[in-house]
Amino acid sequence: MVPAYQRALAESDPTKLNFRFYLVENSPVNDAIVLSNGIMLVPKKVMDQLIEDSQLAAVLADNIAAALEKQEYRKIPIREKALGAELGAGGAGLFVPGLGLATLVTSSAANSALRRLVQQTDRVSLELLSDSGYDVREAPIAWWKLSSKHPDELWLTEPPEKSGYLFSVLATRTKTAAEISESGPPTKAEAGQSK
Repeated sequence: MVPAYQRALAESDPTKLNFRFYLVENSPVNDAIVLSNGIMLVPKKVMDQLIEDSQLAAVLADNIAAALEKQEYRKIPIREKALGAELGAGGAGLFVPGLGLATLVTSSAANSALRRLVQQTDRVSLELLSDSGYDVREAPIAWWKLSSKHPDELWLTEPPEKSGYLFSVLATRTKTAAEISESGPPTKAEAGQSK
């Protein structure tokens, strides 16, 4: 699932990530953990829960995408701004009435920015899955299983936000790559650009 451009980079290239995957016995989380250097720790319990190859691939693709997107580095300035606003508003709130609302707005904007970063990674992970020949429809199910207390009876629980977002992205895909290559580009009428 590591993109060809990434594998083709020279070992001396500072942007090359040398992905290595390690199975770990004990982990407090139901997700793989990827480090900025490409080392990925995959909990055994994740492998045990996700019996479909495409589901396990979804978890790996998500973490590969997070590393490629430099997600953890990109979150730092957003978190710092939100923390600075909270600290500043907390002290100033003693003297300026209504400043608590400004802190709430700043915190909401930071959460929205963080959500957009995660959603970008989610979309990239679907492309990595698709490019590798895995069934992208299994991705939201994988995250639903990992978050559920009843992974074999998903109908008993609501899907997590990540699954809901992935379902919505998949629902907006109108044609697969194979369908596009067979039918050619859309006509103006199909694209909604008819006069």
